[in-house]
Amino acid sequence: MSRSALVENVTAMLSDAGFAVSERCAIRPKSFDVAARRGRDTILVKILGNIDAFDGQTGAEMRRLGEYLRATPMVIGLRTRDEELKPGVVYFRHGVPVLSPDTAMDLFVEEVPPLIYAAPGGLYVNIDSEILADAREDREWSLGKLANELGVSRRTVSKYEDGMDASVEVAAKLEELFEAPLTAPVDVIDGADDVRDDEPTPEDPRRRTARSH
Repeated sequence: MSRSALVENVTAMLSDAGFAVSERCAIRPKSFDVAARRGRDTILVKILGNIDAFDGQTGAEMRRLGEYLRATPMVIGLRTRDEELKPGVVYFRHGVPVLSPDTAMDLFVEEVPPLIYAAPGGLYVNIDSEILADAREDREWSLGKLANELGVSRRTVSKYEDGMDASVEVAAKLEELFEAPLTAPVDVIDGADDVRDDEPTPEDPRRRTARSH
């Protein structure tokens, strides 16, 4: 699919989801392709076939614009150099959430948020720590008992109950053990900062220069 066709498809999808979508940005250099607003939510969207083309400078500029405009920067793309983006997974590049078109469709049109995000080391999910602790106590299992069932340390289980996220494999095992959903969706619009790359939003160079005088 050409990039122009991909931009048209994403723009149509956002319109179908009830967003007011801007014209395609024609200013060079440009950090995003379209802006879209629905209710209180504003997103700045970069649309790419290969997300490896999304560099650190563009990511920094999108995050800076997001701060100024109270908008969520976002990339919608098809693949990396090595693989297609998986549906239902949020990726991150330079601190900006990245979705496949299918994931974006589920989120914005079907209103089904993703449950999985990619981070160094694999795929992870948000565990609802309170539900997990309640389920373990209702079963009258100790931390050590649950740790043995999962094949992890007692300290790791304690961290899950304190809010640490778990790998997809561990989350699936937990839900199998307790026969209940324990995962919470990734909040792409309001909560992406909680799981994104640890890259602070850079200052505006003009502000930094002014302060140095």
